Amino acid sequence: MTTFSVDLDALEDAAAGINSTINELRSHSVNQLEVTVAQSGHQEFADSVNTFGERWQLGVENLARDAQAIASRLSFSVQDYLGAEADNVAAVNTVTGMLEGTTDPAAKR
Repeated sequence: MTTFSVDLDALEDAAAGINSTINELRSHSVNQLEVTVAQSGHQEFADSVNTFGERWQLGVENLARDAQAIASRLSFSVQDYLGAEADNVAAVNTVTGMLEGTTDPAAKR
């Protein structure tokens, strides 16, 4: 007989870890590292570094948005597994009660 199991704690830990990483990324904006001409000694170099930082920040924001979607789906999966387990337990209890004669499937609830 094949068995199937899901480590719900691992799914929850993964979602929490992703959310923690996202929060850390968002607290350190690459745009905060703006380079001035006085610091670099050259206008084109300063512009290139700043443009790179802006583009890098967009990439970080896109990555964070995608990671947040993954974390959300992991959390929804945990809830779905818990709901399916509850439904399965209720069904088994109903069938067991019918077999033992303690549950009347025709009785009003």
